Amino acid sequence: MPLTMSIEGHGSLSVSLNDHRHAPAVEACFAKGARARLHRAEPLPPEGSVGPPYGLVQMSLEGCDELRGLAPGGVRIQRGDLCLIGGAADLFVSLPRNGEHDGWEGGMTVVGRVEEPGLTEIAERRLLELPKRNSTHPSGVIMSMLAAEIPVTLSKD
Repeated sequence: MPLTMSIEGHGSLSVSLNDHRHAPAVEACFAKGARARLHRAEPLPPEGSVGPPYGLVQMSLEGCDELRGLAPGGVRIQRGDLCLIGGAADLFVSLPRNGEHDGWEGGMTVVGRVEEPGLTEIAERRLLELPKRNSTHPSGVIMSMLAAEIPVTLSKD
């Protein structure tokens, strides 16, 4: 069944969930028409680097607290993967092409895939071009946050 992330003013991303044990919980968020706030857009890392920047777009889900506390872990993260951040109700879309997210599977879980052409046209080209501000994570990493958060609606068609 098709799933959609509608990003206000920027278009929609089609999502296919996989068979990971956490995918049904993510699907339930789409089925109830949950909302999210797209707040982070990290440009692709320089060639040969694993970041920062990290090459991702990230959103915090509202009303999906059942995703918090799910044990992270899974398969190697690749371009286009939709990932659940361990311990949070946040999803991100991986954008790098050359394994820059290798090793992240210990703290993130691949629950699906964002389909083309939206992956390149919307997630990479449009969203990464939006105005950003730097923010320092408690770990000291500088993150690229959107200057203005964008509403996202999740739906199950």
